Amino acid sequence: MKKFNAKRMLPLVASLVLGVGLSTQASALEQDKDFTITPDAYPTTADCYVHTPKGCPNHVGYDAQGWYPDVHGRHTNAQNDVNACFARAADYNDWCGGDETTQALFVSNTGEVTLDSAVDAESFSGGQTVYLKSHHGTYFYMADGDFKVGTKRPSSKMELVRVGGSGPIKFGDKIALKSVDGSGVYVTAMHAGEQHNAVARATKLDGWETFTIVDRNGNTPNLVVTAETAFALKGAHNLHMVATPDGQAKASVPQIDDWEMVRLEAISSSGVGGITCGTGTTLDSAKKQCVATSPSTLALQVSQLTQRNVALTQDNANLQSTVNRQKEQLYRAEQDKYTYAAQFKITRLCGRVKLANGEVRGSNGTHTCLRW
Repeated sequence: MKKFNAKRMLPLVASLVLGVGLSTQASALEQDKDFTITPDAYPTTADCYVHTPKGCPNHVGYDAQGWYPDVHGRHTNAQNDVNACFARAADYNDWCGGDETTQALFVSNTGEVTLDSAVDAESFSGGQTVYLKSHHGTYFYMADGDFKVGTKRPSSKMELVRVGGSGPIKFGDKIALKSVDGSGVYVTAMHAGEQHNAVARATKLDGWETFTIVDRNGNTPNLVVTAETAFALKGAHNLHMVATPDGQAKASVPQIDDWEMVRLEAISSSGVGGITCGTGTTLDSAKKQCVATSPSTLALQVSQLTQRNVALTQDNANLQSTVNRQKEQLYRAEQDKYTYAAQFKITRLCGRVKLANGEVRGSNGTHTCLRW
């Protein structure tokens, strides 16, 4: 059981207002329920949890800045029903007032974690092109073999590589970050001899290029990663990726705090939901995620590309034929110009002009020239 402090006593006071006795809430504490200090650390014990990120204006004694078990919602069966749990967020909004920002989280008996704010959010999958955003609002990027943090730029785009497993990316999954500029390099967590710097030089995916997705407590809840969920990246040396305000990216921190928290951001594109899928994957518009391309779909895509290539080849041949015709027309026009000039070649006699056809034009005023 985690260390108990006064701050965690606040939901106990609120339970009286919500119609549940202190003894019920105390009983929950005795059962060693999960109480987390921040919303980026997720509980794993089956129950319904609530989080009030901006406090509770109407009842200042209640301030669930982390995830607290919704003991008051037992009468709604919220601890066993995900929909009933999510409905509790509205109940807390009505009770707390303010700008209605209460969030609910449901942990099933099988350990699966679901966030109400992430139900409709886009998930991520292996092969997808993404941005990695730091706690400071800056973006990780690759430059000349280094891994840095700064403003968003083309080299901020990275392929999210799944290392084993399938389906949407979850906490506990192992991933790698690969460049999409054609160099094919991976981000590496270096050893102590190189100050545990994060670099982008490896052309082969190995242990030091593999990172595990964990929450702020270093745990791996059964929770799908979306743009709404922050996480930390634990490297091969059991140290975490950190982004410093001065633009440094290192894999050197044993503990997890704000600077170690990151988020994934989908690349905007013309595709459904602004998702760009990598090689070998296809966008599933219903699930809003990239999935492995089936053999039949891949064969169809190859056939379509082949047909398109044939059509482009024919278009190129037609274009070349048109260019050749235009060149021929220009050549003939030049020939006509020279022929015309030859027909009227000028011969000057007596200051006058004699044309090739025998016609005489002009005079120098001192001679009389007859027609030849």
